[in-house]
Amino acid sequence: MPVVLKMMTLEQAFNSLGSESEGIIFYDLGSAKMNAEMAIEMLSIENFTIAEDIPIVEGSYIAAVESNMGKSQAEIMESLAKLRASYT
Repeated sequence: MPVVLKMMTLEQAFNSLGSESEGIIFYDLGSAKMNAEMAIEMLSIENFTIAEDIPIVEGSYIAAVESNMGKSQAEIMESLAKLRASYT
């Protein structure tokens, strides 16, 4: 899929969430990370964080569980940092 189409898809996804939403973006490949970084920069999105070097399956599971427990984005990122440390 060309980068332009991916950017349009990301823009639609961000817009559908509303400006007050916050989130954590997981990626599987470096190009997906690059597209997410470009979308965040071009759309001036401030309340989304990219999960750097986090195992996608384990990380997204932890994030989903902790989000449902009412934890903040910062608290979830702390848990993901512990996960990352356990893999290095």
